[in-house]
Amino acid sequence: MNLTELLNEELPAPNEFKVVPVTKNEYAALFTVGKIRYMFDAEVDLILPDAWEIVFRTGRGQMGPIGTGNVGKVFATVIAIVKNFIAKKKPKKIIFAMSDASPGRFKLYSRLTRSADKFFPGYKGKVPKRNTGDFIILKKGLVDEY
Repeated sequence: MNLTELLNEELPAPNEFKVVPVTKNEYAALFTVGKIRYMFDAEVDLILPDAWEIVFRTGRGQMGPIGTGNVGKVFATVIAIVKNFIAKKKPKKIIFAMSDASPGRFKLYSRLTRSADKFFPGYKGKVPKRNTGDFIILKKGLVDEY
């Protein structure tokens, strides 16, 4: 199942994840899909204190779903973690960037961001122009000044 199909259909059940305690300005979770271990990390942005920057990567440091054939499970789990994060931290703004500048990755993240209101009620997505910049998910009703 590719991401386009995922965004148009119901997500598969997410894998279990473990929220790792850190500081009040950081949120982390660990999960495994197949034999690959992933880490999700969110930290308050140093420049924009009302924004949280998120990243997910494998235990080997590779970012994003890495061609394991389990993109559905990976994204379903990341979305479940982001929902949990939103419920706990109630961020005004979430920022994330692509792990590479490929047109395919830009398209994938753009579609996911445009579907933010489907997965995260009360939030909307903002896609950067072309293949540069950060993707943003922000609370509806807020004006993005970023």
